[in-house]
Amino acid sequence: MKFLYSLLLLFSIATASAQIGTNAYWKYIKGDSTYYIGSTYGTQGVTAISNKVGCRQGAATWRDSQGNLWLFGGLAYGYGFSEDLWKYNPATNMWTWIKGDNTGNHLGIYGTKGVADPANNPGSRQLAISWTDALGNFWLFGGQGLAASGTNGYLNDLWKYDISSNQWTWVSGDSVNNQLGVFGSQGVAAA
Repeated sequence: MKFLYSLLLLFSIATASAQIGTNAYWKYIKGDSTYYIGSTYGTQGVTAISNKVGCRQGAATWRDSQGNLWLFGGLAYGYGFSEDLWKYNPATNMWTWIKGDNTGNHLGIYGTKGVADPANNPGSRQLAISWTDALGNFWLFGGQGLAASGTNGYLNDLWKYDISSNQWTWVSGDSVNNQLGVFGSQGVAAA
């Protein structure tokens, strides 16, 4: 398995070098140079030089129209599954804790399907799929973690985050984990 990861890393580096050019080098920008470091949250919504995202794996990420990096959840060192939302501004080299809790393993707060609400928040998770739509909204689907039920499992919930309102909307899927898909007819959209 270790060999497979090493091979994948070498392939990734070779691919990145080919795409960027032969003179591409990694540059250390921010963060700790050691491992097993927890997050430093500061005050929610306040950018500070001391804020930092700790070690984690399987976080979802997005890039907004201003070039900021956004990060949600993942398996966080010292916290378990997380559901915190962060923004990193490369121009200032600083993080802002935007939304979510500063402790781990929180249940999802689903609210009403299709209705944005300040209280809505996807449950703690890792390995979710993420993308940005043409309007700049962030989308999050599934992963492994906690739904409303409180047990660890696989998720099939679909969420939309609106940057301007700082609100999540539960769009589709279930509020409990380990649910089977409902396929319907291939190529035919249905509720």
